Amino acid sequence: MKHFTIIHFSQDFARGKAQLGGFGRILNICSDKNRHIIFTLSARITNTEVYNIGSIKVIEIPIDKMPVSKKRQIFIYKKIATKIHEYLATNKINPDLLFGHSQLFNFFVLKELQVKFLPNLKILWEANAIWGIHQSGNLKVRLNNRLNRIFQRRIFRQADGIICQTNASKDFIIRNFGVEVDRCGVVTNAVLSVTNQIRDCEKNEPRRVLCLGLFDEMNGIPFLADFIRNERKVNGIEFHFIGDGLYKPIVEKLNSDGLCTYWGRLSHNEMQKRYSEFDFVIIPRLPCVEADLFIPTKLLESMAAGVIPICSDVKGMTEVIIDEKNGFSFKAGNITDLQNTLYKIKEYNNEQLKKVAFNARTTVSETYNWNNNHNDLALIYSELIKN
Repeated sequence: MKHFTIIHFSQDFARGKAQLGGFGRILNICSDKNRHIIFTLSARITNTEVYNIGSIKVIEIPIDKMPVSKKRQIFIYKKIATKIHEYLATNKINPDLLFGHSQLFNFFVLKELQVKFLPNLKILWEANAIWGIHQSGNLKVRLNNRLNRIFQRRIFRQADGIICQTNASKDFIIRNFGVEVDRCGVVTNAVLSVTNQIRDCEKNEPRRVLCLGLFDEMNGIPFLADFIRNERKVNGIEFHFIGDGLYKPIVEKLNSDGLCTYWGRLSHNEMQKRYSEFDFVIIPRLPCVEADLFIPTKLLESMAAGVIPICSDVKGMTEVIIDEKNGFSFKAGNITDLQNTLYKIKEYNNEQLKKVAFNARTTVSETYNWNNNHNDLALIYSELIKN
């Protein structure tokens, strides 16, 4: 099969930015035999810088201020597209496809690049998030969500191809944004490798429970913090946090009070090495549309490392987890049910837990493997480029 040169634009690859699930997914997408070039932005440099992550080339474009506000994004997206074109032209790079990820601004940069400089190329869009669907009672947030929804609809209608993470997210996009079925494909989250080892839980007392990723509302950080405070210390269980985000001060306070251990923010590569230090990973996502539509990268990565998941029962998790077979689940947002689940887990002996960990690892290796996903992506690439 022919290999292609694919241009990506993603702000997840800016150096110094937290390498969360979006970073890991794009990294995995690009770990095939195609030539992947990722453009990103940085306010920390004055000249364009180029470096490699494995076989992936990353090009950081200098910018005086990161485009956080929409006003700033509207002002800057054409300039960014021009800089990308200048780099491609100077280095005589002839791409076959444009590939955008997640953030609305990312699409409009690529759309400008396509319309103004590369009209023969198609744009593939990865819906790693769906904007404008959040619920809020705050007027300012509601207005912002309304604007995001308008932009999101425009993106879904203008993209030549759309990659969804689950069948549920594909159906949601088709139903709520009027997208044609034949422009949407599903490429699930997955992992590149699976460990051959299952840890011995009895050698780790108290049992270590890890919470990692983005410290925000949807990921249930305030909920879990309340649980830990109310319970003080659950006998035989200790909580560890790795990550960053809005609720980082809450986690730091738990750490200073001796109620958890906060390890700070780690790179994606460092995180892969650390998984094996923990017995369980907890993902206490709260019930909302987003939690139902996406399978977290950290869920699959931890399972592949032989770490047992403890998850709320939102659909993005129950699509993967069968309670007491390959993990444990509790009712989302329910402190009492989380407490009962942890007490139940403590009653499991070492052999029972090793069986759950083995099943978790097997689930990932058989169903959520990037070898299969790369074959699906190759067909999507070929079809878009051929047309």
